[in-house]
Amino acid sequence: MPQRPSHHDPAYRWNQSRISVRSEWVGAIIALAGLLLLALTLLYRPESGAAPPFLTVVAGWTAPLLALSLVILGLVLALRQRAGYWSAEALLGAELLLVGLAATTYVLAHHAANWSLRMDGADGGLIGWALGNLLLSSVGHIFGAILAISVVVAGAILLVRYTPLIYPAATAGRMAPAIPALGKSLKHLLLPPPDDDTPLPQTPNFVAPANATRGHSHAASRRRPGHTDCTNRCTRARQTRGSSRCGARHGENR
Repeated sequence: MPQRPSHHDPAYRWNQSRISVRSEWVGAIIALAGLLLLALTLLYRPESGAAPPFLTVVAGWTAPLLALSLVILGLVLALRQRAGYWSAEALLGAELLLVGLAATTYVLAHHAANWSLRMDGADGGLIGWALGNLLLSSVGHIFGAILAISVVVAGAILLVRYTPLIYPAATAGRMAPAIPALGKSLKHLLLPPPDDDTPLPQTPNFVAPANATRGHSHAASRRRPGHTDCTNRCTRARQTRGSSRCGARHGENR
């Protein structure tokens, strides 16, 4: 059984250094190519009448995003572990995101397949034209749009999960439960609740509202607990006097 070479073996360390230098050079070349494509894409003006750049013809309005992804890929390859948390799944997520955006743009702009080739980079470029027409001709406009948007969402999830974007996403997730409480606090600060004990303005023609009068009478009855008993006794006395007078008048008539 062959033995694994030791890390202190000069030949092994030389091979590892060669691989590292090679990947760094490849990453630097990719980053420079991405910068060049990004500059050509951003400097292009359609009103000038010149032909659009190659990347714009291929990817449409997503060309700057594609060039930026090449720059980031080159930097990650050049820096290696020094670039932070990056995984190979992020590359798949970036591809799905860019392809899905181009296809979604074409599907939303057209309700039926149109195989006439366009070289102006409109509606997602050639990528959007090819994938969008495939979706429109196979599943139709509505389901094609749903599939294209699903690809975009899947790419965005992979891109966030396997890149340093996971850190701000996790921070936002931890802060999410505090957002409703913060909203309530701001509401109490900006719109304080009305105070029931606030006195109403007294004017010569002031008429108290019904609920205020009702509340005042209830408060008065609470302050004088014997008021109800006194009223009941007065009512019974009046009834007794009235009945006695009626009896006396009935005897006189007889």
